[in-house]
Amino acid sequence: MRMKFVLPSLEEQERIATALDALHNHLANEKLLTEQYLLLKQFLLQQMFI
Repeated sequence: MRMKFVLPSLEEQERIATALDALHNHLANEKLLTEQYLLLKQFLLQQMFI
């Protein structure tokens, strides 16, 4: 069975790629922030029980 589908124009593909790159960068920054907050939490909890 052959299926036909339409690809977005090159300009629209570039806009989609730009949006996905921005989203990827944002998620990477959020992950880094979360890791840093977890380390800070761990440190502060250790300081409480010294």
